[in-house]
Amino acid sequence: MGSAEFPGGWKFEFRELEAKTRKMHQEIEATRRRIDNLIITSISPRTLGNLKKIASHDFKPYFIGTGLSRELSYLESIGYINFRCKGIDDIPKNGHEPRELNLAEFVEITPFGEEYLALRDVVVKRNADGGS
Repeated sequence: MGSAEFPGGWKFEFRELEAKTRKMHQEIEATRRRIDNLIITSISPRTLGNLKKIASHDFKPYFIGTGLSRELSYLESIGYINFRCKGIDDIPKNGHEPRELNLAEFVEITPFGEEYLALRDVVVKRNADGGS
């Protein structure tokens, strides 16, 4: 049965509905792939590694140079971390002298940052499994 007619002149074409459904599914999958790509590429591998270290509460020793300073500012600006102090200028720059410091004493991951890491793990696993 390729179609069904109903009182009042309504006609339902199954093949047409199947084609539209298939096209919508393809568009949804293409959109999902674009979103997955945005999730993966929204932060650099180095910044991701630093976010994971902050999440682990084990970020020592550290040195706040230009790169780490920029990454921490970026992570704060997108809501993935909060400073436990007034800001980046209040964090000792050299986290290994005179004693070893843990950057996690001064910075914490936010629930939004934790959600990002969890979502990113899902996307990476899905991509490793062939995108299914």
